[in-house]
Amino acid sequence: DIGEDRNAFLYINEVGLDMDTDNGEEIPKKIQYVLKPDQMIMVQVTKDPMKTKGARLTTFISIPGRYLVLAPFNSGIGVSRRLGGEEKENLRKLAEEIKKEDYGLIVRTAARETDKAKLKKDLKKLIKKWNFIRKKASDLNRPKLISSEHSIVIKLMRDVFSKEFNAIYVDKKVIKREIGRYLWSNGIKFNNIIVHHGKEDLFETFNVNEAIESALERKVWLKSGGFIVIDHGEAMTSIDVNTGKYTSSKSSTQTILRTNLEAAETIASQLRLRDIGGIIVIDFIDMASGKDRNKVLGSFLQCLGSDKTKTEVLQFSKLGLLEMTRKNVSDGILGTMCKTCSHCEGSG
Repeated sequence: DIGEDRNAFLYINEVGLDMDTDNGEEIPKKIQYVLKPDQMIMVQVTKDPMKTKGARLTTFISIPGRYLVLAPFNSGIGVSRRLGGEEKENLRKLAEEIKKEDYGLIVRTAARETDKAKLKKDLKKLIKKWNFIRKKASDLNRPKLISSEHSIVIKLMRDVFSKEFNAIYVDKKVIKREIGRYLWSNGIKFNNIIVHHGKEDLFETFNVNEAIESALERKVWLKSGGFIVIDHGEAMTSIDVNTGKYTSSKSSTQTILRTNLEAAETIASQLRLRDIGGIIVIDFIDMASGKDRNKVLGSFLQCLGSDKTKTEVLQFSKLGLLEMTRKNVSDGILGTMCKTCSHCEGSG
């Protein structure tokens, strides 16, 4: 019971256990051996409610900042999987230097754009927030929300903003001030926040509405004239690749390879845009050459590299299908923006 209309789920592997497994203590297999009825514990939502399922919880609290994630019930140091080599090791050393207490830290990708002083400042804010959460939790005698995410605007700035940004367009002065304060508090100098005053709204001007409508369609056209079809089922999402209108004077082998390479890039983009999670099966156009399959797989993996959501891609199956999983963290754009028709249930 988290104080909401629907109960949430806490799996046993998401419960912190004070046990010495090195000395032979076995981890309990049932949660009733770990938690007692009416016991008050602090939890964090890791997955929003979806369809008939309640929110998923963990007791391993993590508090994200601009450059770091504070893990109060951990003690290790992790670095974003998107960082590597010498850069990764340098940031790990910086994290070790500023870490003084017995808590864990994860260094975020954005830390590549900062220095030790800004990391220390970020950590100080996270510890202050954690102390506030602990104090508030100790005063509770019933399930209640203790702390929630920042506004969507600040969450975007925290998770997406980088030095590659040239401008930020907003439609209200209050949002401009909110963004400006956040960037300033993190030592980021950025003055090109523009309030839009055109006749059309911001989404129309920058074709955002068109992109949203496109993300709700089954069929997505490729630049070459081919297309992909995305179908959502109860168990999985299937994606089919077709050559469509694309014709070439070159051999069909090259036509197929080019279409599949273009589809790989588009599919990676659509997975992020639509926030598709769970099991995903991709039916690329059949390729006789193992070399071509490896090219398509390599290109697809490279395109997925910028995806912040955890993905796992297998090899092509004997039937030529590419199977993968993407962490399911929401209902996706389809579940968020659409309702199933009560008459045809989406069949038309």
